[in-house]
Formats: sequence, structure tokens, C-alpha cells
Amino acid sequence: MLSRWWHFGLMAATTWLAVAPASAQDAPAEQPPYQGYKPQSVTLKECLEAALTHQPRIHAELFSLDSAQITARFLNRLKVVGAVQPAFGARISQANLGLTRANAAVAQQVEETFYSVRRAYYTYIYARRVLDIANPLELAARRTENALLLKKRIGILFEPVIKMDKLEETMGRPFMDVFFGLAGPNLANEPLIRKLFRQLEWTTANERILTRLHFEHSQIKKKINEAESGARQSIALLGEEMGGFGTLGYQPIPSATSLPMAGPKLNLDELLDLLDSNSGELIQIRAGRTATELEVRAQRQLAPLRGLVGTFASATDTKTAPLPSPDRGVEFKPSVVGFETPTSLAGPRRVRVARANALADRARSVEESTRNLLRLQMRVTHEDYVELQADIGNFETDAKTARGLFKALTSGMLSVEESDLLTSTGTLLADLEKAHFDRAVLLADLIRQTGGALEVDIDHWAQPIAEMPAQPTP
Repeated sequence: MLSRWWHFGLMAATTWLAVAPASAQDAPAEQPPYQGYKPQSVTLKECLEAALTHQPRIHAELFSLDSAQITARFLNRLKVVGAVQPAFGARISQANLGLTRANAAVAQQVEETFYSVRRAYYTYIYARRVLDIANPLELAARRTENALLLKKRIGILFEPVIKMDKLEETMGRPFMDVFFGLAGPNLANEPLIRKLFRQLEWTTANERILTRLHFEHSQIKKKINEAESGARQSIALLGEEMGGFGTLGYQPIPSATSLPMAGPKLNLDELLDLLDSNSGELIQIRAGRTATELEVRAQRQLAPLRGLVGTFASATDTKTAPLPSPDRGVEFKPSVVGFETPTSLAGPRRVRVARANALADRARSVEESTRNLLRLQMRVTHEDYVELQADIGNFETDAKTARGLFKALTSGMLSVEESDLLTSTGTLLADLEKAHFDRAVLLADLIRQTGGALEVDIDHWAQPIAEMPAQPTP
């Protein structure tokens, strides 16, 4: 069997491996497009601070806020006019609501950006953790596969000698007598010689073992390629979310080496209350609904003229940031119908008031729909979090055994039995890391959905007690 053969071929295999050509895995990796920037180790807190300072999307919302502030300041200076012109008083209130909406839009964009930064940061750590698992396993598989290939070469080279018993039977004389003219025993019948021949012989069973190990090795290399690609892509995303490599002047490399261990028990009702009070989408939609209701009062108090009469939309920003497109697949994402706010209304006062009432009714329906969709999204995210917490508990139980196997599998070449455990051990440990990654992302998403009101310590964390074993030296 293969496990007994190691003792015979260890020295020869070690010598052959020492002079074996470098594999494709050892070839220099392709340089990423941001390679021109010097790597700099960063904490997640530093990444969030940089994004807050440099992210153009946040700047865009701040400029919108400036615009709303200019309008609100101008109209509020004319409050005395509102005392004698009630419709103008409604316009002042609507401008102030526009300011509320603009502030909520800035806060929402900050939380959206922070979520993207956290996710990119965690993705890089997850990719590196997978490499910490896969690289040592790939090295052990490569050593073992090369040793088996060496045995195959030896078996093919000495096949005539290994089949000496058939050769002597064909010739009718002992091997030593035929080739050396020496009288001697029939070597094929000597127990020690026969045992040695069996160890050297390359059999169909050996070929199947080599094929299976080759498949296992290929799967591990595939995971390594995916993880390396994921690490590069996450750095590219992290740099862009922080404001762009050109603005930063460096390549941000996460300093953390493990994923957050935070796994608090979260109450759904409390999360829904935080969403209702702090969600940027809801604050904007409520401000828009109230402004639309005020338009009814304004149109009623304006002179009963025919023709076009301007609404608050003609001078006040009523834009609302839409939610992502609806997706009810693996990850549920709601969408919201935007406001219908014309810049002017036509006709006599009763017609304009009727239209304003209809638009106010529509705005109330939009608010209700938005709240229901956001609460549904929160329920889905919370359900995923609870399910994941249970999965992590199961993974941790199995991981205790898997870590011991990992240490044994990466300490040298593998036996037949051990080679069968390569993929399963690596997959289990990688799945545990994926669960930690998914949990951190879900918590980051819950922070986003609650407008930053949910307090979970996922931006700073300690190293876990059980670290992966150090990688063996090739």
C-alpha cells in the first residue's frame, strides 16, 4: 500500500522534489492595475474616516444640502411676509422640510458608503484567511503528487525486473544464472525480494490514487486562484470606496488578520423601531409626504386664478434617493416608487386643490409602501442572521477536529487515507471563515438599514483565540 511505500521512497522523493521545476503556482502573480501605488496598512476606522473625507458621492449629497440650505435661509428671512401671506408660510415650511430631506440624504449616503467600505475590508480578510488554509494544503498535495509521480517513473523503469518471476518462468532458469552466469537461488521466490518488488510495482490501484489526488490538488488550486482574485478585487473596491487611489495616493491593505467575532443576539422588534426612527429613506420620504400635504394648504390659500400656479417643487429640492432595484432571489432588496411632484398646477383653485389632494394621497401611499418594504427587508436580514448564527455554532464544533487534521495534513506528505481528507478539511475550515464573513456583512447591513443607530462593535476587534496553524515551509 502507499502508506508503507513512503518509508522506502522518502529519501529519493525528497531529492527529486528538490530539483523539480517550479510549478505554475510559484510563477509571479499578475500585477493588479493599482500596483503603482505603495501599499499601506490601514485599520477599518482609518478607511471609514478616509471615505468620509474623500468619497465623491458624499460630496455630491453635501452640495445638495448646501443648495437646500441656501433656499431655506432665503425664505426664512421673509417670515414676515408669511404672516400676511399664508401660502408663503407654507412655502417656508416646505423649504425647511427640504433641508430635513437633504440632511437625511447625506446621512444615508454616509451609511451606504460605510457599508461598502466594511464589506470590501472584510472581503480582503476573508480571502486571506482562505489562502491561509488552502496554501498549506496545496503544498502538501503537491509534495505527495510529485512523490507518487516519482514512484510511477521508478515502477515503469524497473518493470522488467519487478516482473522477474514471470521472466524466470519463461526462461526456465533463475535470473542470476541467465544474466550473470552465477548459480544462485530463484530471487522471485525470496520473501524479502518479493516484498520489495511489490513496493516498487506501479499498479492500477496506484494510478487511481494518483488520479484522485490530482483532482483534489486541482480543486485546491482553483480555490487559491479564486481567493487571490478576490483579494485583488476587494483592494480595488476598498480604494474606490475610500475616494480613489489617485486621491489617497496609496494602496490600502487591511491590517486586521481575522474577521470580526461579534455575534450579538438581536431583537427584531428593537431593530424595527430603530429603522422607523433613523432610516434615511424613511426620513426623506416622510419629509416629502409632509411637503406634499402642505401644498394642499398653499393652493387653497393662493388667489383663485386660472392658468399655471407654481408648486413648492419649482423652488425647493424634493428629490428622494431611490432604493436598489427589486430582487426577491437569494438577497431580497426592495424598491420604492418616487414622488410625483409637478413644478406647477393648472386651472382654477378648486382644480388645483383637488390635484394637490390627490398627490398628497399618493405621497401617503408611497410612504406606507416604503416603510413596509424596508421593514420586510429588515425581517429578511434578521432571519438570515439568526440562521447564520446557528450555522456558526455547528461549524465551530466540527472545526475543532478539522484544525487537528489540518495540522496533520500540512506537516508532510500524505498517506492514502489522508489524501482523501484534503478537500473536505479545507472546505469545512473555509466554510467557517465564510460564515464569519457573512455574519460581519449582515451586521454591517443592519447598521446601514438602521441609519447607523444599531451599535455593534465590528469596526475594532481582537484576534480570535484559535488561530490557524502557521504555514509549513516549502
